[in-house]
Amino acid sequence: MRRKSRRNRKVVIVEDDMMLARMYKERLEQEGYEVLWAPNGIDAMYTVLSHYPDLIILDLYLPQRGGLGVLRILRSLPELRQIPVVVVTNYDDVDYRSAAERYGVTGFYKKTEITPGDLVLATNHIISERSAVASE
Repeated sequence: MRRKSRRNRKVVIVEDDMMLARMYKERLEQEGYEVLWAPNGIDAMYTVLSHYPDLIILDLYLPQRGGLGVLRILRSLPELRQIPVVVVTNYDDVDYRSAAERYGVTGFYKKTEITPGDLVLATNHIISERSAVASE
């Protein structure tokens, strides 16, 4: 199986804070990723179903369907179940973290503790691990 370069990799950012989303998007695009943005839970589902990304970066506090609702739907659909999801949120509540982990998130980060550079490193790591498994 031929591995995709970063230029062929899609990342969906689900974040209602436009400035933060733009900052993440620009940094990931500098690394060669194709980045799509969804500002709410409903747009997130439409974007994911339309583009089948390699990774989803998801806030939990969103308008028009919260992040946990988005996760529940993602994990209920067989064609979307395997897409890795990284949660980046201001919620540091143990119940939210536990709920996200039950849905099988790949990472859980507090917004105040992760830089765009850190997010790129996490993205690179998750996608390269997934590519290595797929090529075996």
